[in-house]
Amino acid sequence: MNRPEELIKKIYEEQGQINDVFFTACGGSLVDLYPGFYFINAESETMHSHWLTAKELIVSPSKFLKKGALVILCSHGGNTNETVNAAKLAKERGAAVITMTHNPNSICAQEDMNPVVYSWEDDTNEKERPQGIVIRQGIVMRVLNELMKLQEPSYTKYEAVLDGLEKADGIVRAAVKKVQNRTWVFAEKYFEEPFLYIMGSGASYSQAYGF
Repeated sequence: MNRPEELIKKIYEEQGQINDVFFTACGGSLVDLYPGFYFINAESETMHSHWLTAKELIVSPSKFLKKGALVILCSHGGNTNETVNAAKLAKERGAAVITMTHNPNSICAQEDMNPVVYSWEDDTNEKERPQGIVIRQGIVMRVLNELMKLQEPSYTKYEAVLDGLEKADGIVRAAVKKVQNRTWVFAEKYFEEPFLYIMGSGASYSQAYGF
């Protein structure tokens, strides 16, 4: 797997300062990119953040999609047509791309896509999954943490983020164990309900939407 610090160093040397970060994908992959979008909006003093479907990026590309932009894309299977075309468009317009996929033989895993190929088994450590900053820490946060460290001297959360990533797996597994019985009780009580309201905010907004 490409290391985030190596990818960011390479991109920074090619692009110079990053002014805009786009997070784009389809379906559940887009959901998992939202915490990164939220993080840049909350923490960066030099970058603007954009979160949109791959199809929307293709149909109505932003004027900021050019050199000085970084586009982070995720396709679990690695061949999602809209995501692949969004990556190609970003490269054509001079932006840098980083793709994430589970499939090492896919288009998104080709070397010119700056790929990160991740594991997705039941025993995969949570920090290696492509999630964001709320419960499951992962690839997106590692990439953005390196970018913030490189570009913004005033950024002070680098070590704290690394520490959080190391602890995330234990926290998640303990939480699963803690609520397992509660989850069964909830399911048995409400399984015949015609609909449920799922609410979320902040960096968790997308997970509520995805649920």
